[in-house]
Amino acid sequence: MPKFALKEIKEIYGKIKVFKLYINDKCEFEEFEKSIIKESNMKSELITIQARLQEMADLKSLLFTKFKDITPQKEMNKEYEIKTNNLRVYLYS
Repeated sequence: MPKFALKEIKEIYGKIKVFKLYINDKCEFEEFEKSIIKESNMKSELITIQARLQEMADLKSLLFTKFKDITPQKEMNKEYEIKTNNLRVYLYS
């Protein structure tokens, strides 16, 4: 049975805390970040995603095309998408 854990992202701080999901002590997002940095083909887009996460944590308004609520109707848990040209990051609260 998988073991799930959330760990706060200390580099992103503000009024809203941001966490990474770990499954069996492994974070897929970290692996994703490492592969982008290694290949460096979308490194600037990764930095943009991190900047948008920081803006979200600071409760700053973001354009709908860059950050949007994608929660299905009648769902209680909120779902969001942060996007750049080639990258998508999904957030849940």
